Amino acid sequence: MSTDFVLALELVPRRFARPAFPAPELEREREVQLAAIRAQKDQLLPSAFKAARRALFGESGYGLDALAPNRASNGFRLPI
Repeated sequence: MSTDFVLALELVPRRFARPAFPAPELEREREVQLAAIRAQKDQLLPSAFKAARRALFGESGYGLDALAPNRASNGFRLPI
């Protein structure tokens, strides 16, 4: 085996065990998700489909919204 492959075998498990998520990028993604949730509320047809799914399937499985609700998204924080 080449030395690069051996090095990769050592590094990959470390990255999976302790991935690095830069705080600015996580915050940017959180803001993108929150903006998508707000935009979805302003559109009549998607709101109607969401209400119909919830009425048909309840609060689990197909009745859930693909975008997390605001209360869940507001809790996205980096561990200290």
